[in-house]
Amino acid sequence: VNDQEEYDGIGSVENTTSKAIINTINTFNKIKECGLVVGIVYNVILLPIIYFFAGGTESGMNSWFSMGIISCFLLYTGRRFYLMLGLSSVSFLSCYFVNYFHPEFVVQLKSKSAVNFDCCFAMMAVSTVLGILIKFQKKIYEQERQVSEMQKIKIEEANRTKSRFLASMSHEIRTPINTICGMSDLMLREELPVKIKEDVQAMQIAGRNLMGVVSDILDYSELQSGNIELEEE
Repeated sequence: VNDQEEYDGIGSVENTTSKAIINTINTFNKIKECGLVVGIVYNVILLPIIYFFAGGTESGMNSWFSMGIISCFLLYTGRRFYLMLGLSSVSFLSCYFVNYFHPEFVVQLKSKSAVNFDCCFAMMAVSTVLGILIKFQKKIYEQERQVSEMQKIKIEEANRTKSRFLASMSHEIRTPINTICGMSDLMLREELPVKIKEDVQAMQIAGRNLMGVVSDILDYSELQSGNIELEEE
C-alpha cells in the first residue's frame, strides 16, 4: 500500500512541477511583452521628444541615448533584442540627423551652466538606472536558478520513488512467477497425459516470458536511477 501511495505521488509531483514550469514561462512571457512595449515607448517616442526640447547634443541626452542602447542588451533576448536595438538605433540616429541638418528644430539650453548641470544630472541618473538594471538582471537570474534547482530536486526524488516502487513490485511479482515456473518443471518430469503436458509447457513458457518482462522493467528502473552502467563491447 505504501509503495502504491508513493507511486501515486509521482504523478502529483510531476504534474505540480509541470504546472510550475508552465506558470513561470507564462509569467516571464507577459513580463517580456510589457517590457517590449515600455522599451518602444521610452526609446522610440519619449527620448527623441526630450532630445528636441532639452538641448539636443548640447545636453545630457547623449548619456540617455547610451542607456537606451545598453538597456537593449540587458533586458531583451532573441527577436525582441534585434527589434529593440534596430528601432532604438534608427530613432537615435534620426535625432542626430535632424539636429545636424535642421538645428532650428532643437530647443537649446539657455546657458552653459545649464548644460553642465544637465550633463552631470544625466550621468548620475544613467549610472544609477544602469546599476538598478544590472541588479534586477542578477536577481532574476538567481530566482531562475533557484526554481531550476528545486525542480531538479523534485524530479530526482520522483525518479527515486518510482525506482523504489518498480524494484519492490518487480520483486513481489518475480517470487510467485518463480514458483509457477518451478512447479511446472516438476510437473513436466512426471508422466502426464499429452494434453495436460502441453498445457503445462504453455504455462511454463508464459511464466518465463513474464519473468523476462519483469526483469526488463527492473533493469530499466535501475538504469534510470543510475545504478547500472553500460559497457561498450
